[in-house]
Amino acid sequence: MTAAFYINPILTSGLIPFINRVYPSSHRLQQDNDPKHTANANKAFMIEQNINWWNVWPAESPDFNPIEMVWSMLKSRLTKKEPKNKRRPHPRH
Repeated sequence: MTAAFYINPILTSGLIPFINRVYPSSHRLQQDNDPKHTANANKAFMIEQNINWWNVWPAESPDFNPIEMVWSMLKSRLTKKEPKNKRRPHPRH
């Protein structure tokens, strides 16, 4: 994904309306160090649109990225499940 595509339509059509609807008086956007997030065009857009974002983020910081913890928990829980489908019913049935 390019910075241009990230800005328009994602930020323009998705983020801006969401912020205006849900957090009109206060918000804080978190992005990682992906090139589209750190691109000068993206930074200029954030300033131009008065988007409050953390513009300094430690490189490769999964401990600060909540989605990494969610994926880890999901993976752990899925490994404990017994898969089933129409052809192979659950073993307890």
